[in-house]
Amino acid sequence: MTAAVGSTSAELKSCLAAGPAFGVFRRKSPCHFHGRQNLASLDAAKVSKRIDVQNYMKAIETAFREVADALVASRSYTEQIGEESILVIAQQRRFELANLRYRQGEDTY
Repeated sequence: MTAAVGSTSAELKSCLAAGPAFGVFRRKSPCHFHGRQNLASLDAAKVSKRIDVQNYMKAIETAFREVADALVASRSYTEQIGEESILVIAQQRRFELANLRYRQGEDTY
């Protein structure tokens, strides 16, 4: 009923200026603080909150999915590096043997 700085709102002032709302001089109150508008605003805020929560949940799911994908990729890259390291060692050994055979005159390039 009061604003943040402590004064009454314009709607409340207009309601009180219209006279007493009780007794013999009961007035028709034009002041209902826009109840339907407030309810509609509340409903809109609730819907907006639900949408925001759903968007947040989707963002979290996406983040977890991306992390899982990165872990799988990292694991496969590690395996690939290990396999290629074995291949490099095998090729080095092959070269050493071919070079040794060449030096001994058993093979030509």
